[in-house]
Amino acid sequence: MAPKGAKKVRKTPSKGVIKERKEHVLSSLEQLGSQVYDQLSKKEFPTFKMPSRSIANIIYDDKTRQYILGKRNVKRSARNVRHIRPFTQLLWTAMFTDQYAPGCFLFCSSVRNGFPGSAGERQSDY
Repeated sequence: MAPKGAKKVRKTPSKGVIKERKEHVLSSLEQLGSQVYDQLSKKEFPTFKMPSRSIANIIYDDKTRQYILGKRNVKRSARNVRHIRPFTQLLWTAMFTDQYAPGCFLFCSSVRNGFPGSAGERQSDY
């Protein structure tokens, strides 16, 4: 535990780690878009898998001191009426993030924090 009055030093990721994250996120966005496009071109209902956000799938990680999602996945499909809204919201968010905030994932803890007017915005990025 740090002494009272001591400043907390925030560790920033190295340029190599930032570049890796950026490549991984861009690759994931491209893969998602390609998967949906391929399914639509085959006249299939688009589907994708994502981590389940249920209580049973939440794990505490001692290393990062955060709660993380476990290995359980759920399948979302445009075929199911209950899944259409979250399905389209995810695609819209992915497109919006890729188009308007390409650097957000490098410095922000959430997508919301990367946009102008939010509490965690970084003025230097805009």
